[in-house]
Amino acid sequence: MEQSEFNLLEAIASFMLAVKDSYLDKIPGARDSDFLPKEIVARYNVSIAVPLQSPQAVSPG
Repeated sequence: MEQSEFNLLEAIASFMLAVKDSYLDKIPGARDSDFLPKEIVARYNVSIAVPLQSPQAVSPG
């Protein structure tokens, strides 16, 4: 696998991880065992723990 292909796959996996994190953060009652997070983990071989606390919004200074 070429470096550019690896970088593309890494970018896709990172994006899907962000989608999963956003889903878990924004959907009330969302669980890591819901369909979307499970499907992302299965397809892109990524894993992350459910955050204990939602991040606080930061407004630009």
